[in-house]
Amino acid sequence: MIPGFAGIYGFFSSEDPKCDPDPSVVCLVSGINLLVIFLFCVYCCFALGKKYGEGTTTRYAGGKTVSEKNMAERICNLICYDPGFCCGIFYLVFAAGWMFYGFSVTGSIKSDDPCRDSDKNALQIKITTI
Repeated sequence: MIPGFAGIYGFFSSEDPKCDPDPSVVCLVSGINLLVIFLFCVYCCFALGKKYGEGTTTRYAGGKTVSEKNMAERICNLICYDPGFCCGIFYLVFAAGWMFYGFSVTGSIKSDDPCRDSDKNALQIKITTI
């Protein structure tokens, strides 16, 4: 959560000098990505932590109700039938792609840009774009 808040702070902080290209938007989206990934982890912990065994059933998308005997069955059903888990996986793919985009933005800052100056590095090049 701390890097997520740092990314959002990096977007809203006005630093001199301005970087070219400015990694502020990358920093904001990276911060939001980290917060959403944290919430996805909480969701997974909640979904996996529900009681399972004889006499308990879990309802999944499409009305499928199953009685899971162990954690392996729960994980299999989450992967196959849980729409929240599916959306979270797609979001993780987006976040990984955005991370590589952030690396390219940071790497494309020109060597003569004042952001590269060790005394005036615009909030450490916007927290090294998270």
